[in-house]
Amino acid sequence: MITLAHMKPSITITVLLLIIIAVAHLLRVFYSTSVTVNTVTIPIWVSVPAVIITGGLAIWLWLENRV
Repeated sequence: MITLAHMKPSITITVLLLIIIAVAHLLRVFYSTSVTVNTVTIPIWVSVPAVIITGGLAIWLWLENRV
């Protein structure tokens, strides 16, 4: 079994950053935090696919590195 300690440093950092981004979007959904860019409010539903995509990429990269 491979752990984060056995991965290359660049892959470890990328996986951790993707997990942090996924958790941040998940917290935004749970706490209904509004985000405004310039004068445009970003809807909360945008964070749902962001959690799926970033979390999926983190898992995919971690699993691919195991081989």
